[in-house]
Amino acid sequence: MEASIDIKKPREYDQAVELLRGLHALAIRDEHAGTFAQRLTHLRERHQGKPSLIKRLNDAGLTAE
Repeated sequence: MEASIDIKKPREYDQAVELLRGLHALAIRDEHAGTFAQRLTHLRERHQGKPSLIKRLNDAGLTAE
């Protein structure tokens, strides 16, 4: 997933977001939502200079809240 983000192309961002949505669903199912939120926060911090990625995360509801 990080490799898709590092490429800085919209299609790869979309793939990364879809993967994160699936991981989020699994985290909720397995009662690991807190761990997922922490990792998502770190991912957002590392890539805060990529507004297109951050917008996609927000639009997908992938916030650290």
